[in-house]
Amino acid sequence: MDRCPTCGKPKVRIGLTEKQTEILTTIKKLIKDNGHSPSFREIAEVIGKQKSHVHRVVVILSERGYVQHTPSKDRSLVVL
Repeated sequence: MDRCPTCGKPKVRIGLTEKQTEILTTIKKLIKDNGHSPSFREIAEVIGKQKSHVHRVVVILSERGYVQHTPSKDRSLVVL
């Protein structure tokens, strides 16, 4: 997660909680590192949470326009 250069605290995007920002940052990093969209399980392993938690947060990120996700398709996360 990106940190503020002044105080060292994690940067939180406006309108997102710290956990939502963490998951969005993780999605971006996994896409960059692997060249494809991560699975919910991969995201969950990186952040140390359950897959159901990741799913709930991805739905919120999708509703807020940060990511696009096709529910019936694997690895369909796209950062907008």
